[in-house]
Amino acid sequence: MQIANNTVVSIHYTLTNTDGNVMDSSVGQEPLAYLHGASNIIPGLENALLGKSVGDSLEVTVDPTLGYGDIREEMIQDVDRSNFAGIDEIEVGMQFMAQTPWGEQL
Repeated sequence: MQIANNTVVSIHYTLTNTDGNVMDSSVGQEPLAYLHGASNIIPGLENALLGKSVGDSLEVTVDPTLGYGDIREEMIQDVDRSNFAGIDEIEVGMQFMAQTPWGEQL
């Protein structure tokens, strides 16, 4: 069976940055399952998977316009260390949830 719209797909993946550093991976975990054609994954990856079959392996380079977009320097903000009370060490790649003054989760 080939991947097509409205099919449930399970994939193992490893996401690397342009330097080859692993940013995320499903290795050692359950595969990522999604509904193809429902915009559940980035368009660049979804387009590359269309028509592939069980057992296929591929390497995909996704242009920012078909991924998460270009880096927007104006969206980067410094956060005071005091906002991380109770956390002894902060390392690259860690993820945190925050709440805006209006109650939104970030």
